[in-house]
Amino acid sequence: MKKLKKGQKKPRGNSFRLTCSVWGVLWLSENRLNGKSQHIMYGDDYLPALFRTRKEAREWIGARYGYIRTSPDLRAEPHGWKLPQAVRIILMPRLTWPERLNQKETIPPARR
Repeated sequence: MKKLKKGQKKPRGNSFRLTCSVWGVLWLSENRLNGKSQHIMYGDDYLPALFRTRKEAREWIGARYGYIRTSPDLRAEPHGWKLPQAVRIILMPRLTWPERLNQKETIPPARR
């Protein structure tokens, strides 16, 4: 167990980590029509492409989008594509209700 610093209080109850760090894939493009564009990429299962290690993310990028590296026509206008990058993503659970529900409103009934 870690030593507490002077003035630091001992955590109460069972403490556990609520966040987790994973690697994702960031799409990058820049052109005159749309300007700079970036977004997290999705895999075949329509879920974000998330990986445990940076190496896994880079291998997925190379296998799936490696052709961009050798295609000057895709990197130039009008496309302006760049090779996707592996980026660290911090996942956190949503701990609170949406703001609209905090205002003592009721949840509308489901439509049938």
